[in-house]
Amino acid sequence: MMEYVSALEKGGIVTLLTFISAGAFYVSYKLFERVDRTQNIFTEIKHSQKRNNEIQGNILKEMQINNKISESQLENSRQQLESSNKLIDLHSKIIGSKLDDLNKNIDELKYEIRHYENKELRKMAREKV
Repeated sequence: MMEYVSALEKGGIVTLLTFISAGAFYVSYKLFERVDRTQNIFTEIKHSQKRNNEIQGNILKEMQINNKISESQLENSRQQLESSNKLIDLHSKIIGSKLDDLNKNIDELKYEIRHYENKELRKMAREKV
């Protein structure tokens, strides 16, 4: 410290200004170092935000694709249900038609049996008389 004081006395104002400018340079260097670190942090934050935005965009795209797949599956299920209902209706009509034919045949057989019974009863009645 004494050396500085003696240098000040010998060199005077020029030495003082040199020391002051060196100190100012050192302080400004440290301030710029901090600003640079702060800028790096901001750059990292911006990069992280950009990456997050990209990830969120990808997630959104995947959700949209899944939504479209779900809609397609729902449409397929609906069409399968409609097809099944049409098949059931068709089978019901076929079975109904067959049952109607069977009922008609049964009625015709009943009619023929009654006709035969009446014929036989008349025949038996004539034979008794």
